[in-house]
Amino acid sequence: MKLYKNEEVVGIDIQEDKKPVQQIELNQGDLEYPTNISKFTNVSKLIIGIDGSFGSSRSSLKFVGLKGDKLREKHKVGEIVYESQA
Repeated sequence: MKLYKNEEVVGIDIQEDKKPVQQIELNQGDLEYPTNISKFTNVSKLIIGIDGSFGSSRSSLKFVGLKGDKLREKHKVGEIVYESQA
């Protein structure tokens, strides 16, 4: 499995053209795979590329769960009204 972050243009050829932020060797079954936290700061988009099928003609991905902590609240632009005279 290859992980990419914040890519604007994504296609099937991303795995050949771009270097992944992290590459994880998959095993069959229900497992958790830790990521390198320092490589995944400021992520707004996460692209997951999966190669291979464990020897079968088809593969299926049934669930992807992501864990993490929200470090800080994003501030949204507010509407401010200024009066020129009191």
